[in-house]
Amino acid sequence: LLYNDILIGLLDASTEAHYPKLYNKHYNKMKKAMPEYGAYTYIFETQLALLKVLKNKARLGVELRAAYKSKDKVLLEKLVKKLKTTQKLIVEFKNAFMYQWYKENKAFGYEIQDLRIGGIIQRIDTAILKVKAYLNGTLDRIEELEAEVLDYYGNKAEIQKSHNIAEFRYKPVVSVGVSV
Repeated sequence: LLYNDILIGLLDASTEAHYPKLYNKHYNKMKKAMPEYGAYTYIFETQLALLKVLKNKARLGVELRAAYKSKDKVLLEKLVKKLKTTQKLIVEFKNAFMYQWYKENKAFGYEIQDLRIGGIIQRIDTAILKVKAYLNGTLDRIEELEAEVLDYYGNKAEIQKSHNIAEFRYKPVVSVGVSV
């Protein structure tokens, strides 16, 4: 769900409504146990930052599409703020992850994480720009939000829930158009 594109949302149909509460529950549980982690606290700080992102981002594309489809401009304005907050949380995650990476690894390979995480940040920026343009009348429609939502495997009738989807690679989740 971290890599799930905010506008295209290949996992949106499969993402269940309770996910933000679930991520929040795990965040609170882990945060409470932080004093017990000792020398490994930095690892759990990365996980906490990821949980904060996921509790905000997991259903954000679904919320965005629903508000757009119902032409709820007041809600779209609120979601622009939520997009900005999520973007800041992703930067916090990136910083925690980068600290962990350089503590445990050589520099080589982190450039891929910069590209992946930077891409998520940029796509949220694009979503913000498109929603604002739609709200101010510069853009009459947001094409990505107009598309019919299918589950990750292309199903329409029997939607697979994301806990049944075994895909942990970046490329297949981020877009159907990625071929490199």
